Amino acid sequence: MAGLGDLVRDSITGFEGIVLGKSEYLFGCVRCLVQARDLDKDGNVKKGEWLDEGQLKVVSKGVIEVPIATETLTSLKAKISRILTGGPREGDSNQLRKDPER
Repeated sequence: MAGLGDLVRDSITGFEGIVLGKSEYLFGCVRCLVQARDLDKDGNVKKGEWLDEGQLKVVSKGVIEVPIATETLTSLKAKISRILTGGPREGDSNQLRKDPER
């Protein structure tokens, strides 16, 4: 299974590049946006190709590190913590709730 940042090769055409994006469709098809690492004959960046994940072979994992926005990650952790502990909820001025039904 190809992951973001992996170097992959299309087993049908031999096209090789880095996975920049993935898209999952309603009926189970997963396609990957693969960007070639080399330039065309004029020195321009080649166009990326959307390819079926099933026809891709991983050449090397994690060639490009996938950046994670720490602010988003921190926000997500806080939301998960609120869900698991039952509060405080966003917008609550009280840090502790005395709701017997919780």
